[in-house]
Amino acid sequence: MFHVIDDNTALCELTTEIIQSSGHQAKCFTDPKEYLDQLLGGILKAPKAIFTDIRMPEIDGHMLIRMVHEKLPDQKIIVTSGYDEEQEHTKERVCHFLSKPCSPQKILEVVDAILKCEFKGPVATNEECMKLRDDPAIAKSECPLTCHSCGT
Repeated sequence: MFHVIDDNTALCELTTEIIQSSGHQAKCFTDPKEYLDQLLGGILKAPKAIFTDIRMPEIDGHMLIRMVHEKLPDQKIIVTSGYDEEQEHTKERVCHFLSKPCSPQKILEVVDAILKCEFKGPVATNEECMKLRDDPAIAKSECPLTCHSCGT
């Protein structure tokens, strides 16, 4: 399961549909506060990864990332933003930064990399993530998992 958090309903639903089109489960959340209440309250099971926007009302993506990592320190998070904020995310331990608008192909490449990393477990070398690092449409940040070396 992948979780997509974006206050723009159309973009949230589109990203969710793209992930689902590749045969994976995904759920859209347009209210970050409600999402955090459900995830941190144990109503939702932790996903394989979270795709989150940054600029949202009430709770922005930076706060969402910090709150998720307080309870789930190894949670994989992908930032999607229409603003050039990539440098801000390197200190927040996110897996990737996708500039909006995100192409379906780029979203699925990140999903594939996340799943391969999860499948390989602690012996993974993050080959898939390292391939994406050189792609100008997908910026690689710092992998939040301590069991992997992303080559940073």
